Amino acid sequence: MKLLTEWAVTSGVLILIVLAARCLLKGRLSARLKYALWGVVLLRLLVPFQVELPAPVSDALPVLASNLAPEVGQWEEPSIPVFPERSKPVAEFNLDIETTLEPGDILSYSDVVGCLRREGETITWYRYILSPEQIVLALWLVGTGLAGAVMLAANLRFYGRLRKRRERLEGVDAPIPVYTAVGLPSPCLAGVLRPAVYVTPGAAEDETALRHILAHELTHYAHKDHLWSLLRCLALALHWYNPLVWLAVGLSKQDGELACDEGAVARLGEGERVPYGRTLVDMVAARSPRPRDLLSCSTAMTGGKKSIQQRVSALVKKPETVKTALFAVIAVVALSAVFVFAEREEAVRNLYGPYRYQVSHTQAVQFSPSLLSSQLYPDAITDPDLLEKALEILDSAADLLNTPEELGLDLSEAPFTSPRVTLLENLDDSTSGHTYLLYTVRAVNRDLCLLVTPAEMGAESYRVAGILDVSAPVGLELLARQQRYREREDLTLATGNVGLSFLDLTPGKEQVKEQTFIVQEALADISYSLTYESPVLTLDFGLRTADGTEVVCRTAYGGVANGTFEGVPAGAYQIFVRNMGDLNDYTQFPTYQPESGRDNATGAVNFRIIEVKNQNGSFKPGLQTEPERVHPVTGN
Repeated sequence: MKLLTEWAVTSGVLILIVLAARCLLKGRLSARLKYALWGVVLLRLLVPFQVELPAPVSDALPVLASNLAPEVGQWEEPSIPVFPERSKPVAEFNLDIETTLEPGDILSYSDVVGCLRREGETITWYRYILSPEQIVLALWLVGTGLAGAVMLAANLRFYGRLRKRRERLEGVDAPIPVYTAVGLPSPCLAGVLRPAVYVTPGAAEDETALRHILAHELTHYAHKDHLWSLLRCLALALHWYNPLVWLAVGLSKQDGELACDEGAVARLGEGERVPYGRTLVDMVAARSPRPRDLLSCSTAMTGGKKSIQQRVSALVKKPETVKTALFAVIAVVALSAVFVFAEREEAVRNLYGPYRYQVSHTQAVQFSPSLLSSQLYPDAITDPDLLEKALEILDSAADLLNTPEELGLDLSEAPFTSPRVTLLENLDDSTSGHTYLLYTVRAVNRDLCLLVTPAEMGAESYRVAGILDVSAPVGLELLARQQRYREREDLTLATGNVGLSFLDLTPGKEQVKEQTFIVQEALADISYSLTYESPVLTLDFGLRTADGTEVVCRTAYGGVANGTFEGVPAGAYQIFVRNMGDLNDYTQFPTYQPESGRDNATGAVNFRIIEVKNQNGSFKPGLQTEPERVHPVTGN
């Protein structure tokens, strides 16, 4: 995609430069020199590649045309589902779709094949999930194929009619065959492999007109315009979407006819300049040129009245290139070639994008566990402290750029068994990032985590962009988990609640939120909601005063607890959560590992005052809180 956008932008820039040069040097350039300028444009239209300049040279240039191309790295993310297979109501789905997918959201279950999309209260399976890049490339290829087919059909049809109607004109001194053909709107040079001149029967009977026509068409042949016309059609097929290319092709055909007029007069002699102009006027085509004429590989000696007037005017003025204009054209061509064809060395060195640049421009990090995992982290890491830690982990990657084959790796199962991390450059656009696999391999003395890119393409296109510490996936997952519960806490605070999130709280430890909320009246009913991972754990939670006195306390197990503390007396309180661990005794088993972390608790608890009671009765109050200070973790 990067190559296609750079090709389109640099081609358009070069066309604008040539148009500006033609306008500024109007009247001071010969027709043949103006026609030659389009040769540089044609080269750009047919050659998509940039020429890498050494860093010292490219750094000295303030800007290159390739720098004007928009960044399209975010287009690499698969986000467009195609080919729906079947649908199922949300209520019948065996996953917690209500919290995983919002209406319109997409959940991919492979990096290149398949996804689920929620559409209202229905989940639809799609066979493929494509990226915007793949869609655009497919449209370009289809457009190029259709344009090429139309051009081929139009030229074969025209050439077939000529072959049926033509008759060889004898007694003509010419290096290629000359034919007469009934119904021709204009004399022309047609044929690529076997070019020939075709004239109307009326022109063949007029000796002067025939001489002028042959001089013109043989000049086309000497200029190889039958081949240039073929290359112009090819460029038009490749750039069918670009109106500037259509304009350039039309103007180049026009300049080609003017250049042939100059060449024909040179063949005939200066004495034939005026009679040649009369021949052009006498042979004005019955119809004006049409846009579809640009699809033809043949030449046309005459067009509409306006075209003939311009050409006769040019014959009368007899423009010649002055030295200053010639120098200006050479300078423009040289500078344009460098500006348009060159590319900075750094941009070419890594076709998959500079990883360090991506990390430095990342505004959020999305962590996705292995597709085989039951865990989901829909919230990207955006909290400033957590994001800083995530970027430190990612920025610590040691540089490496190898194919899996060079490292002896088989990544066929990697998209399913490896977690992924996406570096998002835009918080409002989930497709604005670059995705990498975190693939763990066993080295000689230790395990290593390879940063593999790009995860969206086939396995044959994988590259190993860097090496991370083997703990990197665990660290990123912990940060994603903490982000998830911090967002829940922020949400409850915004709606008048007070919450506490906890991450990897070990058995026997507790976490306390020092931000207090105040019950001003005599008694209050306070609702609570607790969710945490590892349902086998038992947690104590509740409210206590600053001196540690527990005013209310509940014990939760199973991963969730909801209810109400009734009649909490007036005062200032803190939330606490204590991990009691897994009350089942596993120490009798040989495989028991107390340091495995399986008994650590991660989750969030939220409290909300729903009703207070005083001497005047019951009412629903506003919530008052003291400023946030710290989130300590203390022992018993």
